[in-house]
Amino acid sequence: MNSPVLTRALSAQESVMSEKNLKFEKAIEQLEKIIAGIETGDIGLEDSLAQYEKGVKLIGHCRGILSAAEKRLAELTRDENGDLHISNADKQDDDEAD
Repeated sequence: MNSPVLTRALSAQESVMSEKNLKFEKAIEQLEKIIAGIETGDIGLEDSLAQYEKGVKLIGHCRGILSAAEKRLAELTRDENGDLHISNADKQDDDEAD
């Protein structure tokens, strides 16, 4: 039988692995649930710490998604007509792939 500490560690590992495929909106939803659970005070200290740790990981995941989105937006440029286009660097990468 696994100890409670080992069980929490395994659970944290599983959540990190599934976190990589987690969409931004779902991650925010999970964060909101974690915050609500901790704020109620209905869970013990150990569970609060485990939830806090999961929340920190979710925040990191969300920041990564936002960073990638900001980078992609920065790559968009407007021409003289105000139309958006992908920057030349990305177009060159696409041309080289062909």
